[in-house]
Amino acid sequence: MKTRTNVHVDRGGDQKKKKKTWIKQSVHRNEYDFWKYVYQKKWDSLLKKRGIVVPYSLTIQSKKPFCFQMEMRHGGHTLLECLSSLRSVQYPSLFHSFWRMCETLGQLGIVHGDIHFKNILIQSNFSSISLIDFGISSVSPQQNPLHDMYLWSREDVYRFLKSLWDGKVLGLTEELIQTDFRKDRVQWKRWFKAHPEQWTLFQSHFKKWFRKPMIDSPFGSMMDTFLKNILSSKSNWIPIRQQHFQERSVFKLLLERFSFLYQIECTDSSDIKDLVLSQYIHQFIHQVIFRSTS
Repeated sequence: MKTRTNVHVDRGGDQKKKKKTWIKQSVHRNEYDFWKYVYQKKWDSLLKKRGIVVPYSLTIQSKKPFCFQMEMRHGGHTLLECLSSLRSVQYPSLFHSFWRMCETLGQLGIVHGDIHFKNILIQSNFSSISLIDFGISSVSPQQNPLHDMYLWSREDVYRFLKSLWDGKVLGLTEELIQTDFRKDRVQWKRWFKAHPEQWTLFQSHFKKWFRKPMIDSPFGSMMDTFLKNILSSKSNWIPIRQQHFQERSVFKLLLERFSFLYQIECTDSSDIKDLVLSQYIHQFIHQVIFRSTS
């Protein structure tokens, strides 16, 4: 279910008559089960402190459509609506707030799984940000077989940075979803052939994207195979069993992450619309993500 932002945010009317809550409906049981688990673990107060929009109540209805009593936010906007007005002076606060959210979620073993501009709410003057729409979130592999991979690879943080990169750095008007990397691999091979001294360092940086449990898991050996063959000219450079959903998902994630890091570390600055944000993302990845051991 895609949350309608004009329901989460109330932008008009008499201040005295503004509603404090609204009823969100979902036809999917996953979101109901997710919030029920959060309340059972008594995580709701901590998540609220970090800016997560948590339901007031789950007791309204526990059958289709599943209902939640949600907080109504007043005077806010989605990050998508604020993108054009986002200024460099606001980058530190935005990144710090989002990182604290994702670190809290990660420590609790939660993967949001649907981070994009419309699911991040900004209060006036970027004083605070909130995260909404946990419709496909998971807290265990039982909810999502790829849960551990997304958790260990910091997928939520990556999606946030990728959205900012596409929107502000590259100047794209909508999210870039890429499924074919064949031309990119030709470019990568050409670049690293011209800069062989950078390949070892790049591989080291690439692995730092991922938490240690992923490096030590079977995903780690798949990552080694990926890095060993990524610059190969062979068409069947990765031994993926076509019917094995998890393997295909892992290598797709590795391709996306490789592509993103390549853009950050190897892109010509003449192609960048917002050089300050580009440098800030690069700094954030190296000084915050790569140094985080959690």
